[in-house]
Amino acid sequence: MDAASQGRLGDGWFLSAANALAGVPSRVKKLFVLENFSEEGIFAVQLFHKGAPIIITIDDRVPVLENDWPVNARPSATGAWWVIMLEKAYAKMNLNYANLEGGMQYEAMRALTGQPVVLYQTSKQSAGETWSILSSTTGKGYITTASCLQDYAGLAGGNAYVVLG
Repeated sequence: MDAASQGRLGDGWFLSAANALAGVPSRVKKLFVLENFSEEGIFAVQLFHKGAPIIITIDDRVPVLENDWPVNARPSATGAWWVIMLEKAYAKMNLNYANLEGGMQYEAMRALTGQPVVLYQTSKQSAGETWSILSSTTGKGYITTASCLQDYAGLAGGNAYVVLG
């Protein structure tokens, strides 16, 4: 699945988690309850609250700029809008878009999968321990993301990343 990009909203943490989930397209497809596009523009999205599935119903209307480009998440390079609809459903679950300003990837991953998540604070580990943890996930189908508050080892602080491998 194509990745979408961040707009004006500071929810890169959510978009990173969604794009990581898209590494296996069937995981994203399972979130959208309706298999076909509704002529009325209605979407039903299954998210999770405290591990319990909930269905969020949204329409296809999103806030746009003067040039009709979405304010928040942007379509992928090939024009895919799935992450924009997923972002809207997550915003609705959290009452509004403003509540998505700043967050942690593990919060989004829990809401997208309903599965337990593990948080490692690399500032409390050696580089060897971090590498060992990352290496242990290879080939197991785990969804792995990373972030850092400050610039570190070539990563820009305040950004969220998908770990591939």
